[in-house]
Amino acid sequence: MSSRSKAISCFALALTTGLVAAQWLMNLPGRTPSGPSIGSPLGGASLLAPELLVGGIGLFVSISLSLAGIWYWPFGRRTKFQPREDSLAAYDHVTGLPTLRLFTVLLEQGLARASNMGRSIGVLVADLHQFRPLPTSVTTPNVSLIVRVQAARIKSALPSNHTVARIGDRRFAILIENVIAREEIDTLAQNIYRTMSLPLMIEGQEVLLTCQIGGAMYGSSGASGETLLSQAVKSLALATSENPIRFSDSLTAAPSPSSMAMQSAPSEPLLR
Repeated sequence: MSSRSKAISCFALALTTGLVAAQWLMNLPGRTPSGPSIGSPLGGASLLAPELLVGGIGLFVSISLSLAGIWYWPFGRRTKFQPREDSLAAYDHVTGLPTLRLFTVLLEQGLARASNMGRSIGVLVADLHQFRPLPTSVTTPNVSLIVRVQAARIKSALPSNHTVARIGDRRFAILIENVIAREEIDTLAQNIYRTMSLPLMIEGQEVLLTCQIGGAMYGSSGASGETLLSQAVKSLALATSENPIRFSDSLTAAPSPSSMAMQSAPSEPLLR
């Protein structure tokens, strides 16, 4: 349960308990004073009546729950701004992968190495799409766990010398160095697509998901990290369910379909 949910639950319980306690006290029958007057030292003994104690305990519980709600509420508000804080981090707290900030630095370093070695470099950008539980599922799956598993799957589909980063909620970027021919990137994109499209078992639920991939490749001259990543994102924007892998390189002005692209599942709404 999130902090905000805990706070709301505490406030609701506090309101309910307070109303019940107040109603209890209001319905108490009147007592005829006997013995010393209320103003005398022994007059306060009536406060120890069982009915008053029950009402007082109810009010105390109501106040305690209200304080608990106030305690939890600021944490719930800070959760809303967590993504902005995470954008300044070098590594993603869910997957442990580099963030966009670090990936940009690694990409520029990779371009410098490619220029010195006379090799090419490529970037793939993969988006998770259309993932949701099967119709028989009754609870929402853990999205963070899904993203973590998919990150591990991407790494398993690539050689260890390539860099994988999480640059968005459901978006990953892959840096591919020492590329000799575009077919190498095409093959890696195909491997990633197959791996990410496999069903998942998350907390006892089978989850269906697929992905779309955009790629870009540049030679050892005239390229910048920002340009290369931007071109890969533009290629991704042109991907469809029928052609989920789009590719562009320095020789083509517009992204072109991957020669090895495979047909994906029919379009379905995202899990919200």
